[in-house]
Amino acid sequence: MMPPEAGTNTEENTNDKDVLQVENEKLIEVDATSLSNNNDERQANPYKTASFLSKLLFKWPYKLMKVGMERPIEESDLPNIMQQDSSSHNLQTFEKLWQDEIRRVETLRQKLPNNSPKRNKIKPNLHRALAIDFLKSTWIIQPMMFASSTARIVMSVALGNLTQSFIDKSKEGYMWAGILIACNLIVLLEHHHVFYITWK
Repeated sequence: MMPPEAGTNTEENTNDKDVLQVENEKLIEVDATSLSNNNDERQANPYKTASFLSKLLFKWPYKLMKVGMERPIEESDLPNIMQQDSSSHNLQTFEKLWQDEIRRVETLRQKLPNNSPKRNKIKPNLHRALAIDFLKSTWIIQPMMFASSTARIVMSVALGNLTQSFIDKSKEGYMWAGILIACNLIVLLEHHHVFYITWK
């Protein structure tokens, strides 16, 4: 038979969980309503319809930037945020991460014997869940930064050879100049996209 204190704590935890779930559902509903109203009032986000080249060269926000160059930007000038940037979407993502972490811990506990002291030591870790999600969602920046670092090294070599070609009056200077330009483009694109992905 369960002791009164344990039963009371279980009921309180269940009630707290139910209250928290209701509050989260209300928040999602309010945010969804607000997002729906904004969709009716504001222009669609230009990123949705932007072409690959527009996204690559960051041309899609130019229309808003042009307005800012002509006059102060007003709230009505701002396009609607994308669904994945809304608070309701991020709240659901956060809850899914936490629930997945809880299920992971429960699975590990089930693999251990009932009398094992490690069962109580294994607890859900929010920092671990957030760190893993961050690495999964931003993995693309690792090869991008590697390409940028490689391009910077090649740039130094190309610049030295370009200078030497001027001294030797060699036609290889055109080749090294082309390599130098290509490496600069890689560094330029990597810099902007890495900042966009990590700060989004």
